[in-house]
Amino acid sequence: MWKTTEDQMAETRLDRMSSATDQVSPSLSARYKSAEETELKREVCILSTRIEVIANVLDWACNGRKGEVYWLNDIAGTGKTTIAYSACLEPDAIHKLAASFFHPRTFPECWDVNHIIPSIAYQLARVPLSFQFVLSAALHKGSGSQGFAIHTI
Repeated sequence: MWKTTEDQMAETRLDRMSSATDQVSPSLSARYKSAEETELKREVCILSTRIEVIANVLDWACNGRKGEVYWLNDIAGTGKTTIAYSACLEPDAIHKLAASFFHPRTFPECWDVNHIIPSIAYQLARVPLSFQFVLSAALHKGSGSQGFAIHTI
């Protein structure tokens, strides 16, 4: 079958990116609906609860300004994971959930901050084609997250 030059270049980029993203050490256990889902026993919020905070998360996800991070922070046991998991339901149902990162206590790899950016990039590289090209170019220029120090406060 005939391929345009653009199609051939896209295919070559995706092949290169596939090998590059395999080197970024993603934590697949940290994803929404990971293979460890049964073991993690994540649940959604009880019906008609946390409506405002979930709406805020979804509004940020759909309408957030470039560069903004939505940071859900509180003490242990207050429902942060349940809220985040609930917020993933709607986008996942309409195939719009591009990436997620959860910190299950039972998987130490998910607590390593060096896995957060590679995990999100790994997931995004498998969703929108336009992002695949941008990520591929960044990885090949050496501007990936590996090798940079991540400082926590």
